[in-house]
Amino acid sequence: FKITKRGKVKRTEQEQKNLQEELYTAKKDAKEKVFKEKTAKKKEELEEANLHTVSEAIKKFSHEYLPTKSWSTQTNYNHALNYWESNFGNLKLNELNDDDIQKARDALSSSERSDATLNRYLAAFSSMITVCIEDWKWCGIYEIKDDGKRKKVGNMTNPCKTIKGKAEPDSRVRFLQPKESKDLLSACTPELKDAVMLSLLTGARKKEIWELRFDAVNFEKQTISFWKTKNGKPRTVPVDQEGIDILKRRFDNRQNDWLFPSSSGNDRKGTKKYLDKPKSFEKAWDSAIAKSGVEDFRYHDLRHTAASYMVMGGATLSSVCEVLGHSDISQTYKYAHLAPTHLQGAIKLLSKEIVRITT
Repeated sequence: FKITKRGKVKRTEQEQKNLQEELYTAKKDAKEKVFKEKTAKKKEELEEANLHTVSEAIKKFSHEYLPTKSWSTQTNYNHALNYWESNFGNLKLNELNDDDIQKARDALSSSERSDATLNRYLAAFSSMITVCIEDWKWCGIYEIKDDGKRKKVGNMTNPCKTIKGKAEPDSRVRFLQPKESKDLLSACTPELKDAVMLSLLTGARKKEIWELRFDAVNFEKQTISFWKTKNGKPRTVPVDQEGIDILKRRFDNRQNDWLFPSSSGNDRKGTKKYLDKPKSFEKAWDSAIAKSGVEDFRYHDLRHTAASYMVMGGATLSSVCEVLGHSDISQTYKYAHLAPTHLQGAIKLLSKEIVRITT
């Protein structure tokens, strides 16, 4: 029935059908609205990545994770993460997407930044997100079971993993030729010359030599232990007599615990004081390079020089890998071409078998 001025009037069959459809649609829409509200609330509760911003993650990563890494890694990561925070700091972790990240990475491209640098920026951001997912459990995805309990069904996908890295040129291997080495050493100050020689004799990285302390030297066993390394793995390398002579001379004239201590004041005026921190040879190195005439050569190339001459001298790649402290021997294979003699044995065996099966 419907209410009219004349009272209750029975609806026609079509009117009853229309009313039924209206009531059904209204009830259906009301149920869908309630369901969507509950689903949205449930989704928000179950996606933990929605609870943390990128800025929050970067700060936690910088304070808790980076201090365990080497000084150079900390510097490079902090520089890169500052860039990502300026772009995405206000976003929630689950709001990150690969398209935006790739655009931000490509926006870094310039004549001063190589493709390798862009890849390092992306790697730093990816590492931070991976720690959020795997170590801090910030990015779990859950579902509610019938009994009301949460069940983890997966993790947020790291959006950086789907971005293809930029093509990089082959690794640089620049090493000193005999004349260059003599010219460089003659251009060095006495103290820098000791540092350069120890770098050449051990294949150690710049910071490992510049920040070396006497308590890392074992004169009896003739070894040096590098405790703070780039990959975080300490290593001990033997030192031959020439290196030991340098170490003993510096030990006999030591001023404090540093092999190369920093100083202030003037030696000629008698105001020179040695500080409890290591010396930086940056200016002395630049001066020596300019004076020597050696072109396109960085301090890190002393490490390449040591590795190259080890290989050319007949050392196995596995031995060179251990001396350099490479975490993976694949890093050492860039020196393999310097020792073609190691292929002669394989070719001789191959020839022997070919002759055997063909004659």
